[in-house]
Amino acid sequence: RVAMSASAKTKPKPKLKPVVTLSPALSDHYSRYDVEVGGLEQFLSRGGGGREEVQDGLPSSSSWASSRFVRLNPRFDRNETLSVLKSELSPDDPHPLPVPWLSEKLGFYAVPDAFPLARSPCFREGRIYGMDVSSGAAVAALMLGDYDVA
Repeated sequence: RVAMSASAKTKPKPKLKPVVTLSPALSDHYSRYDVEVGGLEQFLSRGGGGREEVQDGLPSSSSWASSRFVRLNPRFDRNETLSVLKSELSPDDPHPLPVPWLSEKLGFYAVPDAFPLARSPCFREGRIYGMDVSSGAAVAALMLGDYDVA
């Protein structure tokens, strides 16, 4: 049995959440195309938390992970579609929430993971598409200008 020194018996320091920043090359790429990266860095820096945890008006990363994502059809009025979509959710639900690291012009929103997309009047009318948020991230990364987004 090895004896431990007094300094080795001290409590471990609590782990601090790392602040995530994008590489200079990636930040430069996004800034050239006016893509706001603050929301993405903030999202990546957040850790854990309960499904209902909200910080700065946005869900924690674990809540985002348990969300599904939709894209608004640009052929319909955005405000009207959001109003109809909100009416399909419970009144106390903060959804639909805009995805903060994507341009608002792309129209990506988070809805609860239990949202019945196939039975949704918005979906059936073609007002929204069920779409993975990574598709929006790819479009944002490749977008060459505002004229590329309907």
